[in-house]
Amino acid sequence: GFAFAPGVMLDSVIGGLYIDMDRNPKTGIHSQYAHDIGVDYSVFYYGKLIPSYDSIRISDTLGIRRAVPYQIDGQEIRFSVPLSMLGNDDGAMDLVGISGNISNATDWAPDAGHVTILPTPSWLAIQPDSGIVAPGGAMDIVAKVNTAKMIGGQYLASVIVAGNDPKLPFKNVPFILKL
Repeated sequence: GFAFAPGVMLDSVIGGLYIDMDRNPKTGIHSQYAHDIGVDYSVFYYGKLIPSYDSIRISDTLGIRRAVPYQIDGQEIRFSVPLSMLGNDDGAMDLVGISGNISNATDWAPDAGHVTILPTPSWLAIQPDSGIVAPGGAMDIVAKVNTAKMIGGQYLASVIVAGNDPKLPFKNVPFILKL
C-alpha cells in the first residue's frame, strides 16, 4: 500500500510503484522516475484527481490496464496485487515508489536506487522452520545468516509465526540485517 504524511489531503495526491519483475534494468520501460530499474508494471493511485478511477490501476509495458480495489485507513491506502496480474512471476522484484500531485512528483522511496523484494530471502534460514509449542511453553529458534554473496547495505525480512489465537493468528517479526 501507500502511506502519506499526516495532513496530506488524499484527494489531491497520486502514489505509484514502478515494478521490475525480471530484475533486469535493461528490459521494460525506462523512466526518469524509476531510477535504475526497467519498469515491467506500474501501479498507481490517482485519488479524486481522476474521478473515473475508483481503484488502483496496474499497467504493463503494453499499456494493458487492470484494476484492484483499495481501502483507505487514515493516511494509508491498502491494496493487494496478485502475482497472477504480474505475469505469475516468483515474487522477486525491484521497485521504486513515488508520490506527489498530478503535475509534480514530490517524494521518492528510496531517494536513489531501488528496493529489492525477495519472497524467501536466500540469506536467511530459520531453524526449525516449524514446530508445536505446548500452552504456556516456549521454543528456541535459530536464525542463520549467509552474507557470502551480499553487498553492503540494509536487508529486511520478516519471520512469520503462526498460532491458534483467533485474535492474532499470525505474528510478523521484523528481521533487519545491516552490512
